[in-house]
Amino acid sequence: MPRNSNDITVPLRLRRAAAAARSGIRMYWETAVIAAATGIVALAAALPVASIVRLTASGLVPRLELASSRIADVGLVWASTIETPADTQRMALAQLFLGLESAAIAALVVGGLTILAVSGARASQRGSEVAVRRAVGASRRGLLSAAFLEGGLVAGSALVVGGIAGGLATAWAVRSWDGPVAPAGVAPVAAVSMLVALALFLGALFSLVFARSRRVAAPSGPPLQLYICALQLGTSLMVLTGSALTVRHASLLTSSAVGGTGQVYQFALAETDPAERANRYAALLTRLESEPNVAQASLTSPGASVGLGTVSQVITECGVCPQGGLPLKWSFANVTHQFVSADTFLTVGAQVVEGRGITRLDRWDSAKVAVVNRALADHHFEGGKAIGKRLMIHTPGDDWFTVVGIVADPPQPGFGVGFQPANTVYLSVLQRPVKSAELLVRGGATAERVVSAIAAAAGVRREAVTQMGERDLVARESGPLRWFGEMLRIEGWAVFVLALAGTFLLMSLWVRSLWVEIGVHRAVGARRPQVLRRIMGQAAKVGLGSVVVGWWLGPSLWALIGQTVIGLPSWDTGLFVRFSILLTAAALAGALLPALRASRTPVVALLGAGED
Repeated sequence: MPRNSNDITVPLRLRRAAAAARSGIRMYWETAVIAAATGIVALAAALPVASIVRLTASGLVPRLELASSRIADVGLVWASTIETPADTQRMALAQLFLGLESAAIAALVVGGLTILAVSGARASQRGSEVAVRRAVGASRRGLLSAAFLEGGLVAGSALVVGGIAGGLATAWAVRSWDGPVAPAGVAPVAAVSMLVALALFLGALFSLVFARSRRVAAPSGPPLQLYICALQLGTSLMVLTGSALTVRHASLLTSSAVGGTGQVYQFALAETDPAERANRYAALLTRLESEPNVAQASLTSPGASVGLGTVSQVITECGVCPQGGLPLKWSFANVTHQFVSADTFLTVGAQVVEGRGITRLDRWDSAKVAVVNRALADHHFEGGKAIGKRLMIHTPGDDWFTVVGIVADPPQPGFGVGFQPANTVYLSVLQRPVKSAELLVRGGATAERVVSAIAAAAGVRREAVTQMGERDLVARESGPLRWFGEMLRIEGWAVFVLALAGTFLLMSLWVRSLWVEIGVHRAVGARRPQVLRRIMGQAAKVGLGSVVVGWWLGPSLWALIGQTVIGLPSWDTGLFVRFSILLTAAALAGALLPALRASRTPVVALLGAGED
């Protein structure tokens, strides 16, 4: 029985398409390899970021969580307005992830532009081939089938190799994170992989089906291509500078911790009433004062030793303060509450600039007092005169506290401190005893002696007391910032590699499009150095353009990072200049080889380029 003609035609078409795809990859293997390598680098850069986020009803959220968890209840009410240290750190974590996601998107965009440049190069190379194949009867369907197969081979190799590289990078990122990790999400990883594969497929279609001639750039093309180079390099400048700022600042926080030689003990008295907690805390501080090897003992709410506190609203007895254009006696302010003891200002390096600090006499049964920082005094008390004025703390009794001192806040290393209000109020931990406390002890006292004092005076079981070094505490706080800095550094160098590849290709195409014009100039007497100067001058403009792009867009990314920790600068001239020189050199290097080739090519060959 004779077979259906379709049984013969379909396999024949597939064989022809497969042969054409293999021939195309074999003949133009350089651009195929560059396209696949671009996809691999883009995947290796973006997949780790996509792998450590998951899609929820509220959007993309990080899988990584912070190791430190601090008790939220410090005795404040108005729960709808309260932000605990844990809330603040979660916001900081989300903000840093936003910066990291921006860097990953930048890698995908720059990779896409590079694939576009590669597709242009392939279209330029394959113009004659497509024309010949069409002349001998190749159909558009056949060209499309070959393009799909060719794009599938390139995209498949990029997905396999890039997926392996991205998986290894993800495993490293998760292992190096100091904290719990939530279950993985599939959607972000699938979306990134599909985007890269789609870009490679479209590039293959563009280079095979829509190729018309060897010349890619129309007269208006070269400026557009040079703008793309500037955008690519400027994006890498933005990410590289942001990562360097982050890593350096995290290192500075770790190395510049005040004191740094003490030990931090954490424990809780959650089941006792406030008066009993206050008495136990007072007994503990009294006992530690009698220890000969204790130089300083600071008892605080969790996180206060690194600048973290609970954010809630207070009412200040302002005097006459303008509020919405009206002079009002009372002022409302969001304030960071920190509960401290007499030695705390000394241990954190806070200087009392007016009045006094918290003392050992500020106990449960004494008059309620508060110390405010300079920002709160200046903005919520008339004329900055806060001493003797009152403010209401929203505890269950809505107590009024009299301001007895003003301090100048020192830079603090706590992760997320930048998300807290600039206003801070310090309350005595003996007057508002928190349920969970941190005790910082400096001096020569052994851990055994301190834990024994906590057990005897505060009634805490010895095994319920946790201990870490003061430097370890600061290192833990700066750990997330350091981790994000390293991740941003990897993203930045990946973007730089992608931008470098795209710049070299686009510069080559741009110089190639000028061959006829260069030939005319050479024919009428232009010397080779003049040709070189003209091309390198344009390349220098590309480098300058990348600097402008980085200068214009960079502060927006750096500001995202800078909100997490006080003291991170939004600008560093030295770092910016260093990376600007690197990127300008990359632009010049991208144009140098094509420029040398154009200057050394015979005039006849240059003029003949327009007839191809």
